[in-house]
Amino acid sequence: MRRTRQRTSVASAREDFDMTRRVLVAAAIAATLFGAPASAQTYPTCPITIVNPFGPGSASDTLCRIIGDKLGPMLGQPIVIEDRPGAI
Repeated sequence: MRRTRQRTSVASAREDFDMTRRVLVAAAIAATLFGAPASAQTYPTCPITIVNPFGPGSASDTLCRIIGDKLGPMLGQPIVIEDRPGAI
C-alpha cells in the first residue's frame, strides 16, 4: 500500500509540473505574438568621431581618413576624424 501511495504522489507532482510547463509555454507564445513590436532606432543619430592617437599627416591619419570616406556613405552619417596625439 505504501508503494501505491508514493506512486500517486509522484504522478501528481509530474502532472503539476506538466501543467506548469504548459502554462509557461503558453505565456511565452502569447508574449511573443501579442507583445508590442520593437521599433528599431536609426543608428547612428549623430556624426561619428574617429579619434586618431597620432599626429596629423601620419600614416594612421591617412588610413583613418580613407576609412572615414568609405564608411560615411555606407552608414549615411558624416565621419569626423579627430587627431589627438598621445590619446592612447
